[in-house]
Amino acid sequence: MWESTGPVVQVLGALPSLAAAGTLVWAVARPRAAVRQRLGRLARPTTVCAVLSLTTSFALPKAGFDSGWKLAETAVLLLLLAVVTRWSPLRELKSALPLTALAVTLWPLPLVDGEPFLESIGIATF
Repeated sequence: MWESTGPVVQVLGALPSLAAAGTLVWAVARPRAAVRQRLGRLARPTTVCAVLSLTTSFALPKAGFDSGWKLAETAVLLLLLAVVTRWSPLRELKSALPLTALAVTLWPLPLVDGEPFLESIGIATF
């Protein structure tokens, strides 16, 4: 199993946050005319960021990630979700919306390890 404090595990923990932030910067760091066109193409990268977030959250739940990384990741995923919902075509939104919403909803579950099942569901629901 993975060592909880190794540098590889720490990089894997930060990867979803960095990928989501990089996706947002990639979309906005263009001339004004090209930004709208690029924002319409964010559904697939947002889906990849959400899957990456879900994978690292549940594949390495006890890796000792700082909750600050997960909170930053969730904030950027929420921004991406808002942008994708506003500017992406409906056919692309069908895959990005549920996965990103699930990643945002379930982010605190690895942080409350050892809690009873119903309490964990309550935390995710809140």
